[in-house]
Amino acid sequence: MKPRTDRMLRNATSARKVSGLVLHEYASPEQVSNGLTTKMRDRKAEDQEDWDSLMREAKHTLVDASPERLSAHVFRQLNERKHSLPPVPDPELTLHPKINAFKPYGATRRSPSKTQVSLFERRRASAL
Repeated sequence: MKPRTDRMLRNATSARKVSGLVLHEYASPEQVSNGLTTKMRDRKAEDQEDWDSLMREAKHTLVDASPERLSAHVFRQLNERKHSLPPVPDPELTLHPKINAFKPYGATRRSPSKTQVSLFERRRASAL
C-alpha cells in the first residue's frame, strides 16, 4: 500500500503540463483554452516587430504582389528564422585527413624473411 500512497501524494503535489501550460491543480477546459489563447497572443506580440520589418522589406522587393502573397512570404521568412538549423561550418576550416597516408596491406615491399628465402631456394633447386 505504501507505493500507492507515495504515488498519490506525488501526483497531488506535482505540476502537470496540459498543452504546454504548467498546472498545479485541476483546470477546466475553458481555463486551458484561455491559457493557450494568452500564450499565443504573447508569442504573436513578441514577433510583431520582426513581422513589420519583414513586411516593409517584402513590399519593396515584391512590388506587384498581393497582400496575401506578401503575408505568406513574411510568414515563411519568420518561420525560417525561428526554426532554422545553425549555420554549417565552412568546410575549408575543418580538419582534412590525409587520405593518401593509408596504404593497403601488402602495398609496401619488405625484405623476405629467412624462412621465405630458404623455401624459395628449395623450390628453385628442386625445379632445376
